[in-house]
Amino acid sequence: MSLPTLLLALAPLAPAAWAQDAPPPDPPAEGEPLPLVKAPELVSFVQAPYPEDAEMAEVEGVVLLLIEVDETGAVSKVEVLTEAGYGFDEAAVEAARQFVFSPAETAEGPVPVALEFEYGFQLAAEAPVDASPDAEPEVELPVNLEGSLVEMGTLNDLASFDVQVVLADGSTMTATTDDAGRFAFRGVPVGAVTLRFIAPGYRDALEEVEVTEGEVTDIKLWVRSQSYRDNEVVAVYQRKREPEITRRTLSIEEIKRVPGTFGDPVRVVQNLPGAARGPFGSGLLVIRGANPEDSNVYVDGIEVPLIYHLGGYRSVINAALISSVDYLPGGYQVRYGQSTGGVIDVQTSDEYPERTKLTWKTDVLDSGFHIATRLGKKGEEKNIGFQAAARRSYIDFFIPIFAGDTGFFVKPRWYDYQAKFSTLNNDTDKVTGFIFGFQDLLFIQTPDDFAQGEDQDTQGDLNASYQTHRMMMRWEHKFNKDLTLMLQPTMGVDTIGVGLGSSFELDQTFWQLANRAELRWQANKTTAITFGLDSTATRYVIEFALPFSPSAGSIDPTDEREDFRQEITGWFLTPDPFVDVRWRPFDGSDKLLINPGLRLNVFRVGEPAPLVGPDPRLAMRWQITETTAVKGGTGLYQQPPQGQEFGLDDDNLTINLERSWASEVGFEQRIGEAGSVDWTGFYKRLDRLIVTNPDFADADTDSFYVNEGRGRIMGMEILARRALVDQWFGWVSYTLSKSERNDYPTRTIDEGNDWYRFDFDQTHILTVVGGYRLPYDFEVSSRFQYVTGNPYTPFAGGVYDIDGREYVLYPEADRNEERLPPYIALDMRLDKLFTFKRWQLEVYTDLLNVIRGENPEQVQYNYDGTEREYISGLPFIPSVGFQADITF
Repeated sequence: MSLPTLLLALAPLAPAAWAQDAPPPDPPAEGEPLPLVKAPELVSFVQAPYPEDAEMAEVEGVVLLLIEVDETGAVSKVEVLTEAGYGFDEAAVEAARQFVFSPAETAEGPVPVALEFEYGFQLAAEAPVDASPDAEPEVELPVNLEGSLVEMGTLNDLASFDVQVVLADGSTMTATTDDAGRFAFRGVPVGAVTLRFIAPGYRDALEEVEVTEGEVTDIKLWVRSQSYRDNEVVAVYQRKREPEITRRTLSIEEIKRVPGTFGDPVRVVQNLPGAARGPFGSGLLVIRGANPEDSNVYVDGIEVPLIYHLGGYRSVINAALISSVDYLPGGYQVRYGQSTGGVIDVQTSDEYPERTKLTWKTDVLDSGFHIATRLGKKGEEKNIGFQAAARRSYIDFFIPIFAGDTGFFVKPRWYDYQAKFSTLNNDTDKVTGFIFGFQDLLFIQTPDDFAQGEDQDTQGDLNASYQTHRMMMRWEHKFNKDLTLMLQPTMGVDTIGVGLGSSFELDQTFWQLANRAELRWQANKTTAITFGLDSTATRYVIEFALPFSPSAGSIDPTDEREDFRQEITGWFLTPDPFVDVRWRPFDGSDKLLINPGLRLNVFRVGEPAPLVGPDPRLAMRWQITETTAVKGGTGLYQQPPQGQEFGLDDDNLTINLERSWASEVGFEQRIGEAGSVDWTGFYKRLDRLIVTNPDFADADTDSFYVNEGRGRIMGMEILARRALVDQWFGWVSYTLSKSERNDYPTRTIDEGNDWYRFDFDQTHILTVVGGYRLPYDFEVSSRFQYVTGNPYTPFAGGVYDIDGREYVLYPEADRNEERLPPYIALDMRLDKLFTFKRWQLEVYTDLLNVIRGENPEQVQYNYDGTEREYISGLPFIPSVGFQADITF
């Protein structure tokens, strides 16, 4: 006789929502899958017949299945991921097709899911034959051995598993754990016995136990998974497609293991199509040929000015707090504004574990912690989730030690912090609070007797600092199933400080009050409308001190002069309303999605009338088949002047909004459950770009900047990806692009050089990433990059300026006419996970630039421009670190 058994209970799942009618209830989490409020449950299990060949051979086996369950709970598809042979595969598939589940649900209702399921086949033990049919029934003996089955490292209770007691004579007794992982045995003989646990996916566990007369022995049996990595990806989550034409979302478990990212999810953006490589690995966001300042970064819907710390090695949000990073290179919807480049949308986690979990991470750059838990009154349900994190670098401690006592050294330093809470278990209202901030400091010291130039006021040390702090509160209220309101007020401050010696100072402070309000209305089955207001009020205070007056004209370094100080204050206002429509004409299905939207950009500074510009946008997506989709979109994107670019007189702003008309088309092809190919072609036409005014002569009458520049950007992107489903993952990213500028298309200032290459124009960008999970929780991964060198302007020599007492270099070719050699590098990474009873330790090594090319970052000329040499990028760098995860 044979008996098939269920060996793996349903783990936490995520839905494959291809056919939802309502829009996502949480716009700030555009890139994060909607969480399940109800997991699917197996309500009808079908036993598969034991294959005859396997039974005759006395062979047992386990088949790993991928089961797709639709929104009604019926099984729509079954696929074998790991074969067992002997007829097990066919029997398991046929039985699984007859399973019935209770539907999975998000806040919007039932959704499809795809989940991994282990179907096990075990030969049943022969039942003893009662020699006397008329014998008296046995009296049930009392429980004298009980316990719990717990997974090491995670402290998860293991339900529906068999635990055996091996008696002194070799016979066994068997008990099955309940939903809490508890097991119990009755009438175990007094004396020494052995608890035994054997199951696929786990290492065998044996525990010697002494059973005492008249007592109940309670044992906690710890078992170790054969691969904790597998626990990180249990389901294939295919979230309902949002109207962004190109959104590329990777799982955190993929991206934190990419070599060269130091485990930081945000840094992986630089390995995706459309993202150019920044110099010296700085992390500059050069997206589809746009300037770095033209792209915006959001954290939980809050715009932040910077996303990376000094050097670009770390993002300003602790990696353990990040749940998703959405990279939107173009075609994004109207809820994002005030930018003409791309968007990075970082979402923090809303997962709060039942047990408190603490993570500590240390490597060559910094150390930090993250803690997540649930709070509530003792004895009551814990209905508040809480997370906190903080980090600090220590490079500033080590550089002086290794640099020696030369008097010259650079000391970078940073820290960041985050704290977040959310109310739980309330279907109508949800309140979230989030506080975060960071500070970067850079100190460059020179010896007191070192002459840095002829000007005595330029002597001394250089100090630079930057810090950002934000405090947000979000309230979401669901009036009914069709109408939802979200309000998110934010307060913050940004400060920038630069000092040279004791005479030069620049301090900038920006106080910010912002609010995002969105009213989402499901008008009918096919149409959803979002009315929104994205408003910001910024108070700026700029203070600077100079050892001379700026109106003094040419300054002789040897002249006597007086100190000059000035303060400039004012307000920026950007109250941007928008409306977004999502129309699904085919009965509300995702067969065809049409997404028109309109945003009104408003920018006001001081008393003059505001700058106003509408951004109409249109996106479409047609799901031709279950696995094939085509997409396209076009729209206008505008942004206000930035930094020192704007000018104003008593009545008007002298600079207008910069504009970009961007269009793209593409297709997506899914290949199986893990593979996909994404191709996108794009074209951007830029105008009203801000450039210096060639007619500038008088600051009282002439604007220093004018909107005369133009640009054109074109190219294509390919991403071929294999998602992390079982043992390996990887992707190939390739970008072919051309980005050009023309500063003065209506003038003849520089004939023959009307159009020139953009400073970060990189024709070919190729990145290949791959990772493989080895037995015993080892994992290896690697990354290869090839990038076309950046353009630069070659110089032929220099002419000595007697008044300025320096050489002025003159070019020998047009602007950005030549290129640096290409960037070539191979990085590698090795991870090992150690698991103990209550905690886990991950040790990893990043090997950067294992193989590298010449990799010049810029050209350095001598004093008169007659000689030059390349300044190369980073050398081979080994980085060792560890992460400890402790569960309480």
